[in-house]
Amino acid sequence: MRATLVGHACWLFETAGGRILTDPVLADPFEEGTVTACPSRRVAMDALPPLDALYISHRHLDHFDIDTLKWLDHALPVYCPDDPALIAALRHIGFSDCRILEAFKVQTLGGLRICPLPAVTDDFVECGAVFQDDSGTILNQVDTPLKQDVISRLRTEFGQLDVHIGMYASQDFNVFHNKPNTTARAYTRNLDAAVTLGANVVVPGSAGFRFVDALDWLNRYVFPIERQRFSDDVRRLRPETTVETINPGDVMEIDGGQVTVHRQASPFVHMVADDTDRLRYDPTSPVPELTDSNAPEYPLESLHDYIEQLMESSFVQYLDAMLDAD
Repeated sequence: MRATLVGHACWLFETAGGRILTDPVLADPFEEGTVTACPSRRVAMDALPPLDALYISHRHLDHFDIDTLKWLDHALPVYCPDDPALIAALRHIGFSDCRILEAFKVQTLGGLRICPLPAVTDDFVECGAVFQDDSGTILNQVDTPLKQDVISRLRTEFGQLDVHIGMYASQDFNVFHNKPNTTARAYTRNLDAAVTLGANVVVPGSAGFRFVDALDWLNRYVFPIERQRFSDDVRRLRPETTVETINPGDVMEIDGGQVTVHRQASPFVHMVADDTDRLRYDPTSPVPELTDSNAPEYPLESLHDYIEQLMESSFVQYLDAMLDAD
């Protein structure tokens, strides 16, 4: 099995069952133009090898990129959570073969076994997964926190994991909502999962982007845990674990318990620069004033009228249509 980091949460797994692309985001910037991959990368989309399937963990825009999905082959099967909004969007784009994920219900793609993890809440469905073939086992946690019962079941059903692409950081917007900071609790949970599972190799994953342009100041506030901090803490708490920092274009090769990292070995993606220093946490940084430039210079009265019409008429009609559809 080979695993190539394309960027952020997007991986290409080349397995005994074929090539599967996870959380496909192939162009920068993404998330409506607000963020870009970090470390920065260059993707030669025409050099992307033929795919056999897609895997989408959840519908957040840094994992579910409409522009990328429009570009990909719509005949590909898509493994995805049972999220009505996500499935409706996929079908609207043109994907008809949606294979719904259920916690710990293994699905197969040729010689590849895919075992989804359970979502933490019923309010929002997101699924990390175990990918396993005869050559090795990768746990791609993505943004799915792992409870103790899930960790125990993973250890029982899969034994020694070859690679754990671990959750280590989440965007922390609580400071802007006057809410308690939950970073310490979340970080403790993520460290505990990495140490308790005890994979041969742990990779800090799914936090590979930064805000751009006028939103650049957010980078000093919303990424409180750097991947180097996570790597150092895992090594300190479990010295026998190998921790690998993987950048876009790096390729991991897993074969019979041995994991070899080939730096910048991908033919279709490579790292342009390691600019992760731009994510350095500094809550003393200034916060700019909220402004609306109103570049088209719309009259204030017309803006009020538009919002009133939107909320009192168009939005109500939209809700009525959704209720009728149900």
